Amino acid sequence: MEDTSITWFELYDELRSKIKSGELRAEADLEKSTIASHASDIDYRRAIDRLIDEGLLHKSSSDELTVSRVRARSRRSASFQEDYAAQGRSPTTRTIALTLVPLGDAPTFVQETLRDTACSMLMRHYHLQCVDGVPHALADSYVPYELVGTKWKDIQTGNHDVFAVLSDLGMVVTEKQEKLYVDAPTLSEREQLGMLSMPGLQVVRLDCVVWSGDKIVEVCLLCDRADLYEFTYRVRTSGN
Repeated sequence: MEDTSITWFELYDELRSKIKSGELRAEADLEKSTIASHASDIDYRRAIDRLIDEGLLHKSSSDELTVSRVRARSRRSASFQEDYAAQGRSPTTRTIALTLVPLGDAPTFVQETLRDTACSMLMRHYHLQCVDGVPHALADSYVPYELVGTKWKDIQTGNHDVFAVLSDLGMVVTEKQEKLYVDAPTLSEREQLGMLSMPGLQVVRLDCVVWSGDKIVEVCLLCDRADLYEFTYRVRTSGN
């Protein structure tokens, strides 16, 4: 690797593309890569370290380097369960917290969104969403208790699908608003999402408001792994 005609970022970009396409599957493949032979040792290690940070490469305690299996991306466009119903994939959830909380104890965004409503108590369902056994997202969901109070005991015993519960109560979801932004995860989020070995990986946060007709039925704070999601939306302009 004496020829320094390419930068570390050019090497990183090329190797990243080849790993994701499945062309490179082991460290030996990386070292034999034509483009890698045109980088200095320093640039090679810097590119490799960046790929480790993103979770595309894994370094063991004995410094053995392996190529991580590239996960199928989730195309988020509807509710969590609906997204995978026709894809032959397995969506599951694990409840972290299922409680009733006063509106005043909810996160600021939730309080501001529901401030002008009559609700004083909220059902909070904080849960981990997995696809094919792999952690994909954390969802912190808040629903006015007055809307689901008659189903609270059923919810406590296992039915946590908010969309299904609302639909059963005659409140079919008709509209959603979501604000997306990229952020660094907290230590707890890294642990829950299996990202402790990927310090450079960020998350996509979605602040969501859900309506049934003119009534807000859910406010949800989502934290999605940036490497495992793509977001599909269709937007209508006022002129159409």
